[in-house]
Amino acid sequence: MFGFSSLWIGLLGLPLCASVGSHESGFQEQENPQEILVEMRGVLRSRYQSGTERLKSARVYTGRGTLDLELNSMIAQGGEKMSDRKVVVRGNLVQRPNRRNRLIWMVKVTSLEAVGPQQPWPPLVKKFKQISVERSGGFAGLMEKQILSADGKVVTRSLENGGVTNVKNLDEQVLRQLHDLVGRTGWQHIHLPKSSTSGKQISDQMRIKVVIETQDREFEFLLTSPGTDQIQPLSDLIQGVAGGDLD
Repeated sequence: MFGFSSLWIGLLGLPLCASVGSHESGFQEQENPQEILVEMRGVLRSRYQSGTERLKSARVYTGRGTLDLELNSMIAQGGEKMSDRKVVVRGNLVQRPNRRNRLIWMVKVTSLEAVGPQQPWPPLVKKFKQISVERSGGFAGLMEKQILSADGKVVTRSLENGGVTNVKNLDEQVLRQLHDLVGRTGWQHIHLPKSSTSGKQISDQMRIKVVIETQDREFEFLLTSPGTDQIQPLSDLIQGVAGGDLD
């Protein structure tokens, strides 16, 4: 048996498939233990380079998570014409470097079939105006601030000179989950410290200050302070966005 009992995608904490060899999961064990066949059904979402028609990424969204498709194999199966449609994907589960040269799991597609009409995203219900994440310290002495707008645009600036170092757009599902978590959090019952309770900052500790602006209020807290377990799913998601793991 291959050494996976479950597969967790990104930092969303959503198990896409479990139990290798289970028919329900979509994973089938092969004679070669280094290969896993994947068969899954979900909605194919494609992203393009800003202002161009160049394909940036393709992901299948199921009821339990997401999984990236290897672009070349997806295009070879006609996937460019199937965006926003329900599809059945078959292929091999492989590890490939993403744009940041980090190894991630994705499917090398061998078969791709559209099985339903287009399913565009429903209207986005916005629960915050913007979220700012200020990261400083750590071993590398990082000094940057990220501003996430309600429509998913993320602008990163240096805290030293104010210059823009990066601009990107969040993955649609991550953005929707952020709005949902901010909206469902009972902020009136949560009291988070705005500064470290120890009174001093450990030199090699990363300090992450978050400010969430809603329509009528503003909430400021440190992700490294005690008490953030009260908003654990939201704080984990914000930290994943700030670290570049979820885009």
